[in-house]
Amino acid sequence: ANSGLYAASRMLWSLAKNDMAPAFLKKLSPRGIPLNALIMTISISALSLLTSVVAAETVYLWLISISGVITIIVWMSICASQFSFRKRYLAEGGKLEDLKFRTPLYPIVPILGFGLYGIILVSLIFMPNQRLGIYCAVPFIIFCYVYYHSVIKKKLQNQANESDLIDKAQ
Repeated sequence: ANSGLYAASRMLWSLAKNDMAPAFLKKLSPRGIPLNALIMTISISALSLLTSVVAAETVYLWLISISGVITIIVWMSICASQFSFRKRYLAEGGKLEDLKFRTPLYPIVPILGFGLYGIILVSLIFMPNQRLGIYCAVPFIIFCYVYYHSVIKKKLQNQANESDLIDKAQ
């Protein structure tokens, strides 16, 4: 719980620092602690934990199901990223010996990992109490993707264009 709290609060702070979360989460205490992000993380965690007591058969089960599906999708993304990175790295002239970490049994490991996680993801469809995770996760991922490309990415591109204009003016 402690490491999760630490990681989640720092992730919120990092997102805010990169203008991907509300600005009030950027604030650090005099000791360098992202206090607002920590308070928000503790609040959400407490509410989530409360559902295990108040709504164990509904909301809590939904939250567990959704987090499970998202975890599977994240690990599938890691496997796909590892496979794509190395393939692209070598195609762009990178040398295998220059990589600090080389995945043992590449490309079997990322392909096998992706495939096994895919099987797990598909198997969730056949578990009635886990299906909701897929029903909720898919639209949520689509929303995040659309939001990122229509709002965040445009904002970052505008900032980059403004900085290019300032550099050219100088």
